[in-house]
Amino acid sequence: MVIIAGIIGLLMLGFLLAIFLGIMVVVSQSQAKNKAKRMLAGGQIANPREYRQVLKILSTIPNDLEAADLYKKLAEMKVK
Repeated sequence: MVIIAGIIGLLMLGFLLAIFLGIMVVVSQSQAKNKAKRMLAGGQIANPREYRQVLKILSTIPNDLEAADLYKKLAEMKVK
């Protein structure tokens, strides 16, 4: 009985961890989109490291036309 309770506890912990990580991914994708919009509106890249991070996140978002468009426009901008 103790073994079954331990297994159920581990499954619940894994489930909660998966939910937390899923939420964090969505939040980071949303933040990357907002940062990309701000960079495009400003017309320049102030922080090259942030630019590369945003490009990397945008390139990994599947089935999102907005992210693909932002990626394309950002990729055309050159780091000054």
